[in-house]
Order: sequence, then structure tokens, then C-alpha cells
Amino acid sequence: MICYVSTLWTLLDSAGLPDRKMTQPQSEDEEDTLLLTSMFHDPQDDQESKPKPGHITTYTPITSSLGLPTTIKINLIHSSPLYGHILTHACLYTAHYLEKHASTIVQDKTVLEVGAGGALPSVLCCLLGAKMVVCSDYPDYELVQNLKYNLNELNGVSRDKGRGVGYIWGNPYDVLLNALNCVDDEDENDEKENGSGSGNGGKVVVVKEGNGVRVDGERREKFDLIILSDVIFNHSEHYKLLQTCKDLIQPLRSDAKTKVKVPRSGGQILVAFSPHRPKLFNADMDFFTKAASDQFKFDVEFVELTMWEPLFKDDMDEGTRELRSRVYFYVLHPTW
Repeated sequence: MICYVSTLWTLLDSAGLPDRKMTQPQSEDEEDTLLLTSMFHDPQDDQESKPKPGHITTYTPITSSLGLPTTIKINLIHSSPLYGHILTHACLYTAHYLEKHASTIVQDKTVLEVGAGGALPSVLCCLLGAKMVVCSDYPDYELVQNLKYNLNELNGVSRDKGRGVGYIWGNPYDVLLNALNCVDDEDENDEKENGSGSGNGGKVVVVKEGNGVRVDGERREKFDLIILSDVIFNHSEHYKLLQTCKDLIQPLRSDAKTKVKVPRSGGQILVAFSPHRPKLFNADMDFFTKAASDQFKFDVEFVELTMWEPLFKDDMDEGTRELRSRVYFYVLHPTW
């Protein structure tokens, strides 16, 4: 894994990472408030501006037997308070994991990526044979346009296999489910006239011919795989994020004979993260306590801890260097 880090350092140098020492919040609540102030402004404010010039980075697949290109190009926007302008170690780890387990968790599966940034895992899932990939991030104009560009233009993914959308955790799921079902916004009224809008789960979807997507079929309402790569740092949004995951993940299947739910037979939620803010590490880890609570009832599986290098070079604190070098990886399984 470390062989990929040198490329990342070059990327970080050119990306203009924010100076994390400019503002020193005094508490976790204050830090999250500062984060939310810079992140969650009105997306309409961005509609008038064009996306800033970005830069192309490349990902080299670690597996040669999957028919992937020798390199995968990802355009990264110039800057973003959401870190949509960098590929984090957690993102690269997730990409490696997807390659290693493509046959069981990606191929012919429906996939949702949340807080996608540069959309590398989403692009990879499309190239690895996923049935449909919905790549989402906060509805900032530049971020969403870049999701679409990386999927549908830079890597040639057709819109009936992968779509980029803007989505705020905890909001109604129409935008995600419409993308999952290959329904364009302009087709939504036609759907409702046919009795198959987003509020009618399970009914037949009728989509205009010539739309480049399937014409009919059962409306999908769940995802087989949900990807969370370096997104749990936003502690105040944990509950909304977990509720979104709970509502959208494929539940357990029942044994054909006994009708008993089969453990870990449903969808999977991949969670990779690094403790970029060491003093808030316990708050990061609290995400998994919440996930296992009676409110959400996830089966929380710790998979592994790997060591990379600290992502932010401006943090010279040697006392936290080892912690900041970690990438933790968990899988959340539904129990219902």
C-alpha cells in the first residue's frame, strides 16, 4: 500500500490543502460547528459559478486479472472544505478492498457511495461489473459536476450503469432512488402519472424509450453495497448518516426451508477512515457504538487496521503521528 503514497504526496502538494492550524476550536462541538459552517452553505450559492479548474490523478489497480485498465483517471477539483480535492488513504484502501472482493460484493450488485469526493470507489465498482452505482456527495455544484465527469466522461461509464447526484444525509431518498432506477428528473412526472413514482416502492417503472436505460421493471428501493470512505469525521451528522444507511441497505435474506433470517446475508456497508483529528478520535469511534445501538442494530465487524503515512503534512506533532497514520476498516451488516 505504501507504494501509492508517493503519488499522493505529489497530489497533496498541488491541491493546496487547507492549513489546519489557522483555526483552533476549543471543543468537539466548536470544531464540528466550524466544519458545518464551511461545508453546509446553501448549494444555490454555487449554481452561478463554473467548476474550478481541477487536476487529473491516476489510480493503478492492484489486480491484473479483473480486466481493469492499467490506470484509472480521476479528476480532482482545485479545493473543497469537504476534502473532495484529494484521494485519502481510506479511499485508496477501499479501492484495494473492492478489487480483492469484487466477485462477492461488487459484480452484479447495486452500489451507493456517500460523500464520494473524487468518486474513485464508484468508478471502480462500475468497471468491476456492478449492476448500478449511485455516487453521491453534498449538493455543491462543483462537487456534483465532478462526480458526473469522472463517471460518465473521463471513464466512459454509461448513465444506465453509474450516476452522480447531490444528496444531504437524512433527506428524502427520491434523488438516490431515482438514480438507482435510472430515472431522469425530467421523467419524474411521467412516472407519477403511471403510478410508479418514488413514493410507490415495488411498482413498475415506465421510463421513456430512447432514454438509454431499461424501459420497465420492478423499482429498486435498496442497495447491496454502501461505501463510506473517510466520512465519519462529521460527528454531528452520525445519526442522519446511520439512518440513511439503515433505510437503504438490503436486509437479510431468509432461508428457503426454515424461513429464518440468515446472518450476514444482506447488504454490506464498508466504513474506512483515518483519525485526522487525534483529539476527536473517541468521537470518530463513537460512530460504531451508535451503529450497534438499539436504535440502528447493525452487526459491527472490525476487519483490520493498516498503517500508511499521515495525510496532512502540515501537522508536525510527532506525538500523534502514529495515530494519524492509521486506516481503520469496518463492515456494518444489517440484522433485520
